[in-house]
Amino acid sequence: MEKVKDILEKIVKDFGINILDDNKRFKAVFMDYSKGEYQGELELFSKIIGFNAYNTIINSEDLSITKQTIVKKINKQYFIEENIIENVVEIYTSFLRKDNIQDKSTANFTMDNTIKENNDTPKVFIAKHNLNKEKRERHIITTVFIILGIYYYAYLLLFYFKRLIFIFHLNIMSLYVILCLFAFIGAITGLIFILYWKKKGFWLLIGSLSIFLIANIFILQGAIPKDIFQTVIWSVIFWAILQIPKNGKSTWLQLS
Repeated sequence: MEKVKDILEKIVKDFGINILDDNKRFKAVFMDYSKGEYQGELELFSKIIGFNAYNTIINSEDLSITKQTIVKKINKQYFIEENIIENVVEIYTSFLRKDNIQDKSTANFTMDNTIKENNDTPKVFIAKHNLNKEKRERHIITTVFIILGIYYYAYLLLFYFKRLIFIFHLNIMSLYVILCLFAFIGAITGLIFILYWKKKGFWLLIGSLSIFLIANIFILQGAIPKDIFQTVIWSVIFWAILQIPKNGKSTWLQLS
């Protein structure tokens, strides 16, 4: 935790205390300063900021109760062990005490002087101007796999849509085909979310595959062991592909 505290200290020194109230900017800078490490701590910091901890802690009359309330909220919502949350909350809180809060104008003055006094643009200046665009990278194998997955499910969607039109002409309603269409739409949407760095896309994809599995087992009465095996194996393979790192950072860890 000491290294995490050192990283946070550098961030506050370079960008001012207000960065601890801006989730998107904080995540971008922390990822840059930590070189992709301490992703677990970063997620916890993000959740703390998301609970409006900045204003709550600064305006708190009883700091111990406030910290405990934040810990309880995160534990209840995300089922993370309280002792882990407490350590991160303590680090976060230590930078919001009055003796650590810098005047915003002073922080900006320091930054301006740093830029003027050095001929070379400092790293922190570069990071500050890249805050709106987080430095996220994925391995080419992961990218190709996601794009191929989108094309594959788009093909299945078109195929089953044609089947649906055909059976409608026969005045037949097929629950199986309709469920498959929803599953493929969900799978495509999930993969697109992942392409845009949204972790919810993975769970949407898994949910869509589950719908397809249920349709095969209970409606089409397919081979249950085979369907379950294929669904589980596909999910594990895709999860493993998201773990392939590029420059030390996997796609999975960078999903938000």
